[in-house]
Amino acid sequence: MKLRSGISDNFVEECSIYDSRRSDLERDHMGEYVLIQRDGLVAIFPTLQSARENAKMRFPHGPYLISRIVEGFSPSDKGEWKFTNA
Repeated sequence: MKLRSGISDNFVEECSIYDSRRSDLERDHMGEYVLIQRDGLVAIFPTLQSARENAKMRFPHGPYLISRIVEGFSPSDKGEWKFTNA
């Protein structure tokens, strides 16, 4: 997993969860959005908006990861990250 320095342990764990389920996610949910919280995969959503709304409701203080499920991509692959409280 390629991660730049300074990334939180939560993010590393969330990326590991995604990577461990990646083949199933790509096979069954391509193009959808996954919500992952440190304790595991939470849910799959058809839109980014629905994933964000659910995440804010369930984890108002974070942290969590929302990622679009795209073939051959892992959240840990991205070079630059924007962390928000949105």
